Amino acid sequence: MSDSPMPPRFVPTLTDVVQLGVAIPALTGLKQSAVLTAAQPIQPPIINSEQAQEQELPQMSQAMTFETQLKLENEILHRVMQRVDSALESRLQDAVSQIVLAHTQTLAPRLREEIESVVRETVMQAVSQELYPKVF
Repeated sequence: MSDSPMPPRFVPTLTDVVQLGVAIPALTGLKQSAVLTAAQPIQPPIINSEQAQEQELPQMSQAMTFETQLKLENEILHRVMQRVDSALESRLQDAVSQIVLAHTQTLAPRLREEIESVVRETVMQAVSQELYPKVF
């Protein structure tokens, strides 16, 4: 083990070691000199720390493979959707409960009138049947 600190969780790490003398199936059509020059990038000298930081960003972005970027995007999307989902659920619950309460309050007088009308007609029919029973 080395004494270097662990990198942050989202920093890509080297997972495959490529030997220069080993033929790569996808690159067999290329000249070996092109493979060797591509495997050994030339870096300009770094003058100060600001330039070092500016150069680290492109190197890090180049080091991230498409798969790593896709995994990172999916993880970020998942986290954002979880936060949106919980916030949206509570806000929608409040909005729907306010709408239901408002509609219930406007329906209450109409419901009372309708119930009163139905009860009045039912009582009138019952009384009239008691007073004037039909003879069969």
